[in-house]
Amino acid sequence: FDLSAMAETLRAKLSAPLLEAVRRQLPEVDRANERSALSPDDVASIARILAHDNHAGRKKFDSEVLTKPIFRPYFDLTLDEQREKSLQMLLAACEAGVVSVRDFERNPMNIFMAHEKLAEAFDGSVATKFTVQFNLFGGTVLRLGSEEHRRELPDKIDSAQVVGCFGLSELGYGNNAVEMETTATYDVETKEFIINTPSVLAWKYWITNGACHAHRCVVFAQLYIKGKNLGVHGFLVPIRDEELRPLPGCHIQDMGIKITMNGIDNAKLAFENVRIPRSALLSRWSKVEEDGTYISDVEGRRNRFITLADQLLSGRLCISSMMVTSSKVLLYATVLYGASRMGLGASGKSDTPILDYQLYQIRVFPLVARFFAVAFFHNYCKRRYATRYLENRDADHPEVVVLCSAVKPMAAWLADTVTNTCREVVGGVGFLQANGFTMGAHAGITAEGDARVLCMKLVKELMALVQSKTVSVTTSAGDLVTSLQTPAVGDLEPYCATLARLLDARLGLKIGDLAGKIEGALVSNEAPWSQMDMRERFFAANMNKFSSEIQAVAVAFQESQAMAQLLQVVSSKGASPDLSPGANGLPGPVRLPPLSAASAEVLGVICALFGVGCIQRDALWFVRAKLVTPEAADVQCAVNDMCERLRPDIVSVVRSFGLCEEAHYCVMARDWRSYNEVDNRGECVSVSKM
Repeated sequence: FDLSAMAETLRAKLSAPLLEAVRRQLPEVDRANERSALSPDDVASIARILAHDNHAGRKKFDSEVLTKPIFRPYFDLTLDEQREKSLQMLLAACEAGVVSVRDFERNPMNIFMAHEKLAEAFDGSVATKFTVQFNLFGGTVLRLGSEEHRRELPDKIDSAQVVGCFGLSELGYGNNAVEMETTATYDVETKEFIINTPSVLAWKYWITNGACHAHRCVVFAQLYIKGKNLGVHGFLVPIRDEELRPLPGCHIQDMGIKITMNGIDNAKLAFENVRIPRSALLSRWSKVEEDGTYISDVEGRRNRFITLADQLLSGRLCISSMMVTSSKVLLYATVLYGASRMGLGASGKSDTPILDYQLYQIRVFPLVARFFAVAFFHNYCKRRYATRYLENRDADHPEVVVLCSAVKPMAAWLADTVTNTCREVVGGVGFLQANGFTMGAHAGITAEGDARVLCMKLVKELMALVQSKTVSVTTSAGDLVTSLQTPAVGDLEPYCATLARLLDARLGLKIGDLAGKIEGALVSNEAPWSQMDMRERFFAANMNKFSSEIQAVAVAFQESQAMAQLLQVVSSKGASPDLSPGANGLPGPVRLPPLSAASAEVLGVICALFGVGCIQRDALWFVRAKLVTPEAADVQCAVNDMCERLRPDIVSVVRSFGLCEEAHYCVMARDWRSYNEVDNRGECVSVSKM
């Protein structure tokens, strides 16, 4: 790469050779896998199902992007160096040509695939810059822009010749962006829009790419024509010239150092009488004629805002993609470290892999199981999204909104739990930055604000679908379950089906309970409800009285859906046509053969472990609902047994994650003994000459 723009010290750091110890694993890892029933072909088969789509693109990302020297981690970087490195990684991804913003209209799962692969990079900054460039900025221009925008900009976005940012959130308007303050006033005389930021609360906030690299910003603002407010619209606003100097009236403030991912250049943006031509309006759905006549295909201010913010839907899948990968990178490293790190054995010597300790297993293996469930749920959501847009299934849109609103928090919470739990179980090595335990999941949890706020939207939309009978739920799980002890080998599928029925019944019962409470609040003649009008009652019920019940429904939906997708893999032995989709999300031309008996058995254990974990976390509810007996709800012995059963295959299981082995630089998953024989200063590259 042309690194001439970088400081000499940064060029030297990024050209340092990778330490040999980081290129290889310790032999103890293979020894820990000697009893596995899974062959290399089995591992490859599971990996293909898990990868799901765009297999050629994944291989190209591995060979032409992730293995480039610019993706090697270097930690002792200044803030400016971190940001420049992130930009160069973004340019490397663009240069490979694996993905295009036009893929939203021909292969949207390729966009999500790129997020999944880029999240393998040690620094999550590049995936975040990428998602703003290709999804929030590029996708919005493609979906909402004029024919001129759609003709002239995609190639420049693909190459990062034009770097963009996305100006939706304002300091004072996060979860109520429809009421934002930024204005775009149409000047009939000059045929221009005038963009203004009227107060400090209207500053665009947390704008990725904004502090250093963005040339243009998609700015959302209240459109005023002849004094009338027509609601929020999107505008393509230049904020820097070709030399990256801020343009007049564009006030850009660097948000500085964050708790992690400082390769992202976040900014605060404000505008002072910034004039843009009439053609800068993203005018696919709404137009302004020269004389100020306003024409829109979408009725109502709120409906127009929902249409404009549609790219947030794909954004949830982009974040889910990154969070799923974050989990598997750390789980992979944690399992391999556990296999190679010797601890106290029965002999009194350090001769036993800590992976053999039950304490290690019962904390890590259930997370591996939950990862598989979330990953297959994520794949299902990708299919539904692709089908909805490429097959123009407008009727599917409300359900796709619910699914995307469910999988993003679930994947982000998993990544956060994996980060904290695995960092603790590996001990002191987890504190070293070279082992990858950052706070990156926090960005996934709080994108769009607290993820639990998004869960409120999920439940609201889900209950509307249930009420309209678009989505059906059940309140019955069959006979009272009196035992959930681990079944014998070969009997896992019916056991998993029982767990799935329990989770489905929980969802239906909790929806019914919540609906009854909200309905009671709306018709109650007792205080405090009697003192409120209907709008106040609805607000109070959702925001003040039944928040816990709403969140419980969200979790029940997430886990029910995830279990259903994991069970589909188990029951079909990986051969369901849905698991090998084409670009439109529908079954593709390639049919996968069934998994081997050994692979099916291991995935059955994983499915059962996920299911009993869901029961365990909500055991009291299941007992009170009379779905299981108190004895059956005590599933810790089953968890222990399944972890023990999974132990011989766990190294093979995490090797099926499909990570780019050549670009996996996490020290504790490599030859960490040789790594510590040299003065490495915590780096993965040679620092002897630095």
